[in-house]
Amino acid sequence: MNKKIIEAIPIFIMLLLPGLSLAQSPEFFKVESYEGLDYEYAYFLVPKKTGENTEFHLFTKVPYNRLQFVKFEKLFRAEYEVTLELRDKDNELIHGKSWRETVQTNNYQETETADIFHMARSRVLIAPGEYKLNIMLQDMETNSRINKTQKINIDKQKKNNFRITSVIFVENIEKEGDKIKYYTPSITDHIGKSGKEYFDYFEIIPSKPGEKFTIEIELKTAYRKRNKTIFKDKFERIAGMDNIQIATNITEHNLIIGAYEIIYRISAGWRNSKKIRKEFYISWMGVPTTEEELDLALEQMKYAFDKVLFKNIKKLTYEEKLNLFNSIWVDTDPYPETARNELQEEYFRRVRYSNLMFTVFQDGWKTDRGLIYILFGPPNEVIRFDYLWTSYPIQYWAYYKNNILFKFYDLHNTGDFTLIVPYNFDAWTRPVIK
Repeated sequence: MNKKIIEAIPIFIMLLLPGLSLAQSPEFFKVESYEGLDYEYAYFLVPKKTGENTEFHLFTKVPYNRLQFVKFEKLFRAEYEVTLELRDKDNELIHGKSWRETVQTNNYQETETADIFHMARSRVLIAPGEYKLNIMLQDMETNSRINKTQKINIDKQKKNNFRITSVIFVENIEKEGDKIKYYTPSITDHIGKSGKEYFDYFEIIPSKPGEKFTIEIELKTAYRKRNKTIFKDKFERIAGMDNIQIATNITEHNLIIGAYEIIYRISAGWRNSKKIRKEFYISWMGVPTTEEELDLALEQMKYAFDKVLFKNIKKLTYEEKLNLFNSIWVDTDPYPETARNELQEEYFRRVRYSNLMFTVFQDGWKTDRGLIYILFGPPNEVIRFDYLWTSYPIQYWAYYKNNILFKFYDLHNTGDFTLIVPYNFDAWTRPVIK
């Protein structure tokens, strides 16, 4: 499989016409669309025991097949650069850092797999405040780059009160007695039904030894017409000299596909309490294993395939729907000589990413940004205007290879962006199973 280099045109050309799409119509989801740099990231906030500062831990994860490897003697080597920026609400740079990571393997097949990752990490100390996090990765061989941005808020810590870290998903936990000695950050808020154990993890930083805590846990569905509680628990912990570690096994509850949130309420007396929450998404991996998962997968496929294929789909039996699912992906397998279907994996990876990043009032894949991301993949550039000429946030997504610019706006400032350019984007209507 040859990896291609996408040559970018200057973004200022498109900024001259912010209200118009570029000339060429967008292409449907294609084989080459899964090529190019991409990554996932997560951060973990750990307040210091004294003072107001917080440790900011950044983790990035890059699949091997997203990097350009070059043969070097007996090895295959790739190199990429990570740039971390933290800016304040006035866009002033508070902290900036760049470093390079080298990845190498002696197995060429590993360079083409999405199941092997390279993880990088960094740590900085920051003061309380509102920040804009910018993370840019650049492949040093192709010079391709991708930037991701997120707003984060570091709370000011009160003196003589306990403190808590943020919540992060981890795996591969190793214990020594009751104490967790090692874990691997999973660097995702998306959990696949693959049999692997995932844990929701955070720490309580007590103000003094002997402090008594009551911890309440509630796991429930999210973004559904009727959210329901899946699991509740309440227990007590007494602080020693070390932080109190809380790890909740998410996978032991046999959750079906969909969005969830887990809420923790921690109290040390009735006037000293805190609450934290974490959202995540469960999805199937590989082939759907239940009829509910299969129905959802077929519905999600209607963005990229002829809707005639899905006519009268509700009348089909489970076996007929499964045969339809398999036949579509067999016919479109770009490399039938391999055991994997790279196109299918990439398509549903985009669905999962959309659910992770764009879910607000409905699953992310159903949103306008989810639609565009699934069909076109990561944009070459995202230009954000939080509040400029209008009273609502605007985003431009630029795809140089497709020669198109998408414009979204958030009319109600809720994080739910609506596509407004191109206006003639009716070819991809919302899927409705009939």
